[in-house]
Formats: sequence, structure tokens, C-alpha cells
Amino acid sequence: MIEAPANHCDTAFTAPQPAQVFWSTLSPNGDLAVYDIEAVFHPGTVQSLVVSAQTSSGQEVGCSDLSHTGPVSDGDAVIPYLDPQTNTVTLYNGTSNLGLSCQLSGFPPTARILLLSVRFAKV
Repeated sequence: MIEAPANHCDTAFTAPQPAQVFWSTLSPNGDLAVYDIEAVFHPGTVQSLVVSAQTSSGQEVGCSDLSHTGPVSDGDAVIPYLDPQTNTVTLYNGTSNLGLSCQLSGFPPTARILLLSVRFAKV
């Protein structure tokens, strides 16, 4: 029997968080959650947000934002934020919205997001 991985998306942030690079926190159930986020090297522009997710209903869904861009500074931590109420993923540089987001759709409302992959380019 293959089991789905633990649903760490249940511990999604309730609001954008301040930029912190390589930090660890405890989730509500006491598990250690490590966010291995590297800071941006040299200032530039973030573009081409592409998100894919595996749901508890067994579907793979995705979304993208290929038309918006956002400026980042050297040392910024670009952090994706999942709003579990709307299934929307938005990029932040810690606390400021970078203007790139997309909404995952096409799966039953009772299904939960089990795995989330967020990719973007910085130019």
C-alpha cells in the first residue's frame, strides 16, 4: 500500500511572513517544518510563476501567471504563500506582494492539496 505524504499544506501561513532565510518552525501538531529558502542573488525581476499540485482526490492540477512581474532586491527571500481558502498561490518578498499569483482549480471542493510545487524565474 502506498500512502500519500503528510499534508504540510494544512499548516500554511495565515498571512505573509517576514523574510527569513533558512528557518525552522513547529507546526501546530508539533512536527518540525523546515523552509529551505535561499535569498535572491543580485537584484532583478521575478517572472513566470508556475504552480502544480497533487490533490487528495488523486488529481494533478496547475496554474500559472506568465504576464506579471515583480522587482526583487539582493538578499530578498522570495516566498510563495498558499491561501487555503481560495487555493491561490502568491509570491512575496517576505511581507510585500510581488504581484504574481494564480489560482489552482479543477478539483472537487472536498479535496485537499497534498503536495505543492512552485517555480518562478528571476532575471
